[in-house]
Amino acid sequence: MSRACQAGLGVVLVLLSSLSTSCVLRGPSGIKNEVADATGAEYDRQFGLTLGRVSMAIARWGIRIAEDDEGDSDIPISLKGVKGVQVGVYRVKDDSWGDEPESIDPASLGEWEPIVAIREENENVFVLVRTRDERIKRMLVLVSDPDELVIVRLKGKLDQVIQEALHFGLEEAGREDLYEPALEQMEQNQDPEAV
Repeated sequence: MSRACQAGLGVVLVLLSSLSTSCVLRGPSGIKNEVADATGAEYDRQFGLTLGRVSMAIARWGIRIAEDDEGDSDIPISLKGVKGVQVGVYRVKDDSWGDEPESIDPASLGEWEPIVAIREENENVFVLVRTRDERIKRMLVLVSDPDELVIVRLKGKLDQVIQEALHFGLEEAGREDLYEPALEQMEQNQDPEAV
C-alpha cells in the first residue's frame, strides 16, 4: 500500500475513532475524586483524555507506519498490549489545602498495590498496579504537588510495556548490563514459587 493510501486510511480511521466512544476528553475523574476525598483538596480539571481500544489500535498503527524498513523506530515503546489510557491534569483550587498540603496515601486508593513511592518536599510520585493471575493488568501513576495533580492510568497486558520501558530507561542511562538482572528480579516478584 502506498504512503498516500496509508495516509488516507489513517484519516478515515481517526475520523471513525473520534465518532466512537473510544476517545473521550474526560480523563480519570474517579481516581481524582478518591485523592480529593483522601487529602481534602479540591481540583479543577485542566486537561483530560481517555483512549479506548480503537484509539489505541490507531496509535499502534501509527507507530508501525513510523518504523523504517528494518522495523526500527524512534518511538521506544510499542504499546502492544495496552488496551486503554486515561490522562488527567488537575489544578488545585486556591486555598483548598488550608495551611499545609496533605500527602496522598496510596493505601486510600483501594485495591492498588504501590510499587514506587517517591516523597519529596511538597511533591509525591506514586506508581501503583493491579494484577490478575500474577500479571500486571492496570497501572496508575500519580504525581502531585501543592498546585497540581497528574494522573495516568493504563489498562491491558502491561508486562511487555514495562519491560520495554525498563530496557529503554537503562539504555538511556548507559546501564544496559542491568536489564537482564532487573528482568529476572521482576519475573521472580511475579512468581513467588520461583524463589
